[in-house]
Amino acid sequence: MAQFTSQHTSTGGAVLTLSTAYQWLQAGQRAPAATLEIDSALDGAVFPRVFSPGGKERVLRTSLEAAQSVQLGGLAHHVRVGGSIDTSSITPQLAQATTVFERVNGVPARVWRVNVADAAPHWSEVATAAYLSDRIGSDALWVDAGLRLDHLGGRNGGATRIGWTNLYAHISGEVFDARSGIGVFGSYARVGARLPAMALAWGDVNAPTASVYRWVGPDQNAVQGVIAQVGPGAAQGLTKIAPDLARPSYDVAVGGIRMTKSRLAVGVAAVVRKASGEIRAVADPNTFYSTVTQPDPNANFTDGSDDQLLTAYNRKPGSFGLDRYTLTNIATPGDNTIYALDVTAQYSGAHMRLAFSAEAVAAKGTAASRGFRADENDPMLIGDAFANPNATVNAEGGRTFFDRGYIGKMAGTFDLPARISLGVVVRYQDGQPFSRLAIFSNLNQGPEAVMAYQNGRPTRFTYISTTDMRLQRTTAFGSKQVTLIVDGFNVFNIGREVSEYVIGDTNFRQTSLIEPPRTIRIGVRIAF
Repeated sequence: MAQFTSQHTSTGGAVLTLSTAYQWLQAGQRAPAATLEIDSALDGAVFPRVFSPGGKERVLRTSLEAAQSVQLGGLAHHVRVGGSIDTSSITPQLAQATTVFERVNGVPARVWRVNVADAAPHWSEVATAAYLSDRIGSDALWVDAGLRLDHLGGRNGGATRIGWTNLYAHISGEVFDARSGIGVFGSYARVGARLPAMALAWGDVNAPTASVYRWVGPDQNAVQGVIAQVGPGAAQGLTKIAPDLARPSYDVAVGGIRMTKSRLAVGVAAVVRKASGEIRAVADPNTFYSTVTQPDPNANFTDGSDDQLLTAYNRKPGSFGLDRYTLTNIATPGDNTIYALDVTAQYSGAHMRLAFSAEAVAAKGTAASRGFRADENDPMLIGDAFANPNATVNAEGGRTFFDRGYIGKMAGTFDLPARISLGVVVRYQDGQPFSRLAIFSNLNQGPEAVMAYQNGRPTRFTYISTTDMRLQRTTAFGSKQVTLIVDGFNVFNIGREVSEYVIGDTNFRQTSLIEPPRTIRIGVRIAF
């Protein structure tokens, strides 16, 4: 990355800032594998494992801003006006030509033959913005309001280009009493979301696709006819981008109170963030299913009071291979919101510094795919949900990957005699939300897992709590300083679980992963 910034102050006090940067990224390129075996109920959904963003990206960013402080109408104004333009050239590598053998809870299910076009895809993005903001008032009372005009465009060589132009507003303010050190603050903003990482792959004839076959195993050669065609590529018209695709946006509101004293700072803030206009790949209605049900114990696996008949979708053989998908804004996205209450405190003494934070978080949204992992339970990714009805069952409105319920962290540094210092970090967080997976074995398309209830309603993994420490001593040797460092991670060797077996059989909720054990690291730092 290379960056250049120039700042000029005029005789009238105006500050003009010009910044330009060039960034070159390369990520996610994987070594090709002729075959791959995935158990989609145990290892995670096949789609994000096979198709994932990567490749090369070159970005040129340029921005220009003018800032001026003036007195108008007896009030102090700090006005900022500016603009920016970012251009990106992307050569993505989304998949390798490979064959994936998919099992479901150990049972052969499907074979995915990934097709990669001869010509490499090439995408381009341009993002431009112009903004104006004005901060009015003093340290005791101020209001900051502004407008931002955004344009975001993307091209992939397909029939439909993405082009969004939106006007966004923000306002914030605070009342602060210097005598008591207490301030009350609040803000609201609407901002536009970036393109999802894989969005431009839809409608691109050079993006990869997969043909999915029925695997009747156990021999890997026991493969029957095509069940489905899967995007994101647009070969033979498989996928397209909706002409009226709208830009997703976030509404973010923050309000709170803070107190600042000479050595102590305390704050309490409430945060609400609501997303709208989620983008998903939706199966066109020429893919036909019938519904089937089976008895299911629901969220309470040991108490029959909430038992249910769980529904799954059985694909009709006459629709095998007739898939078509449209990248569009989903009409019923569920509740994609984050509610958080945040409490912070900091103390700075002569020989001790402490920081504390605690949060209560409720993050809800529609999972991109079945499962609890980061590439599955994220409402702003494009996955199986809405493309496969069995991935959509109970996907809406659950707790997302980012929801950890109650979270706490405390960090402190202590100056001890003989130039010894001690640092301590203590962390707590609730377990990751998940849903029990029920297996439907007798479907025409092969066995599939279905979420029995929404993620995190009410099941979570066990909470995590760790303590890390650093002890160091610095010794001077002339103009040099030598520091001996001893780091301890998970110093109390607490081996709590971080993952569980989530399939609804006799192993349900058995621990599958635990925290790393205690680790001690010794190092030396020499300062010249």
